[in-house]
Amino acid sequence: MSIVLSDTVKQKIKDYHRYHGDKSVKIVRVIQDSEGYDAVLVRVTDSHGDRYSCIDFMDSEGDFSEFNSVEIERELEMVENFERDEEVSE
Repeated sequence: MSIVLSDTVKQKIKDYHRYHGDKSVKIVRVIQDSEGYDAVLVRVTDSHGDRYSCIDFMDSEGDFSEFNSVEIERELEMVENFERDEEVSE
């Protein structure tokens, strides 16, 4: 499913992360895996002040959930692995 970062979509992403306790939410861009599936790269600061990069998926209802997250320093690795359709090792 193609994701367009409209104001409504951005608000749904922010609402999802705030519901889970994230204090700061920055929507970076839409990314795509090797099979053409879209996701959204998001940077958050959690309730403890730790910074993370997340990949969020949109379901068929238009709601978002977090697919993966890593410390912000590992963002590039996570995105590259997503784009190649590979897992990020812990």
